[in-house]
Amino acid sequence: MEKYGFIYVWYDKKNKKFYVGRHWGTDSDGYICSSKSMREAHRRRPEDFKRRIVSKTDNKNDLIIEEQRWLNMINPNEVGNRYYNKTLKATTPSTTGFKHSNESKRKISESNKGKIRSEEFKQKLRESANRQFSDPEQRKILSDKSKELWKDEDYVKRVKQSMKNGVNDEVRRIRSDNMKRINMLRWNKSNHQTNTE
Repeated sequence: MEKYGFIYVWYDKKNKKFYVGRHWGTDSDGYICSSKSMREAHRRRPEDFKRRIVSKTDNKNDLIIEEQRWLNMINPNEVGNRYYNKTLKATTPSTTGFKHSNESKRKISESNKGKIRSEEFKQKLRESANRQFSDPEQRKILSDKSKELWKDEDYVKRVKQSMKNGVNDEVRRIRSDNMKRINMLRWNKSNHQTNTE
């Protein structure tokens, strides 16, 4: 079955709480949500939960924009109370630029020593890495957005200054700001296309 994107809303009738999320897959693939607390509640009492699919798309970027549209309908004061959602941002958190401390590197190294990886496991890792950038449309979008960012003199100046200091919180903040800017550009473009149709 071919995958597609959809926005879903879960309702917990016992606690009178909602969860709004997005998923790329199929509506019958068993995916619940990314919220740990809601998944745990669903695991304990699945009979109390109902899911409704409110929107479908065949484009991953449109999926993020559509999720943000639905999240914008939520009153921020209700996050965590009436909603399992912890944030009203549709972007996925990124670990880009994160650096492990020497202690955490040592622990990771120790935990991996002596582990024997099967050929099947190695092949799955290779396929996963290849799949990430195998979509030409996705590569083009990322390339265009990156080129657009590098035309911004303020952005270039901040990145250069941050690189002198090493990757730090400032770089993470800049990247976060840029993702917000990219999403806003997508959002504005989507609304413009909708309004002109």
